[in-house]
Amino acid sequence: MEISTQIYRNMDDETPIKKIDEKSSSATIRMIRFLMSKYEFKNNMVLNEVFAKEKDGKKYHPVNPHTLYIECRQEGYRTSVAEINTFLSSDFIPKTNPFVNYFKQVRETWSEVNHGDYIRKFTRYIQVQGQERFEVQFKKWLVRCVACCLRDDFFNKQALIFVQEQQNSGKTTLTRFLIPDQLKTYQAENISVDKDSLIALSQNFGIIQDELSTLSKTEINAQKTLMSKSQVKVRHPYDKKPKMEPRRASIWGSTNKAEFLTDVTGSVRWLCFTVREINWNYIKEIEIDRVWAQAYQLYLTNFHYEMTAKEIRENEIMNNQYKTISPEVELVQKFFSPGTKEDHDKFMTATDICHQLALNISGNLRISPVEIGKALKLLGHVQSQVRRNEGQNFPEKGYYIKQNQATTYYK
Repeated sequence: MEISTQIYRNMDDETPIKKIDEKSSSATIRMIRFLMSKYEFKNNMVLNEVFAKEKDGKKYHPVNPHTLYIECRQEGYRTSVAEINTFLSSDFIPKTNPFVNYFKQVRETWSEVNHGDYIRKFTRYIQVQGQERFEVQFKKWLVRCVACCLRDDFFNKQALIFVQEQQNSGKTTLTRFLIPDQLKTYQAENISVDKDSLIALSQNFGIIQDELSTLSKTEINAQKTLMSKSQVKVRHPYDKKPKMEPRRASIWGSTNKAEFLTDVTGSVRWLCFTVREINWNYIKEIEIDRVWAQAYQLYLTNFHYEMTAKEIRENEIMNNQYKTISPEVELVQKFFSPGTKEDHDKFMTATDICHQLALNISGNLRISPVEIGKALKLLGHVQSQVRRNEGQNFPEKGYYIKQNQATTYYK
């Protein structure tokens, strides 16, 4: 996992929840007053880390409590690292949210009167299959990115993926262009499902996945699990136990593998578009801050940024072209067709079908009832419950099947 280590800037002032008693003679309070006279502290709410700059400094840097401890002892203040950590984790330090600050700063860079539909203008540089649908869904997705990083009760359910088999076509450059300069610090790349990756969901604005073509079936399905996370459990510096944090990061990426979706149970988490051509002039002619400014203003209005039920169904259909065809799907469609109670050859469970298929295949191919069940559902077979004889205590779950003469086509 790659995460930028650029210096954190642009932390706007916010009033601390608590104020230090200027008259207190407590040794601890005098030590804190000394530190606050020398530094300006900010608690970054996204990273849950305290940053500081000297009073006449310009850049904020992560605080090292051990350095503060030594500085205090040099000035004659009796303290401990534990006591300094208590101060750093307290409500006496102002909190700042870099995402809130960013969108407040760029908000006025876009106006409909002066700039028109700037997001639509941007999409014209990206020619894809289904251009009209792309223009609608890209705008909605951008606004969902804004909502995801600002609302604790919302997360962006869809990952935007640009697909093009040709390499060096500009897909990866485009995905990085979407991160504004002020938020470059808050991006991660090619995360998995380990502890650090889960934390990255909470501490970043965007996560770029541009190695999808190299992932295995298991890893692709793990990405879907990652996209379903609305919260993550994180233990922050100075905290004794972990706590739940909202997911703030949206996910987008690219692949040069036309068929990369492997989960036959559904692909609602993926918003994929096949790129025909990218006009590189967008780099010098499009201001990405202005794109996000329009998205932010749409977020503040009643703009409906969630996908509708109709759009979700349409997306599922469009995603079929990006799915890999599993051996189970190929075998089921080759030997069986959906039947009905009135018109079928056999009633078979998924296990029955596995046994029959095993008689028709050779080699070391392993098939399981679970994967067969997924394939049956994908191909339109409806599960039913039947008692095959009066002595059965429980009905069997299975399918009314019509047996085919072997075919090799895929509908």
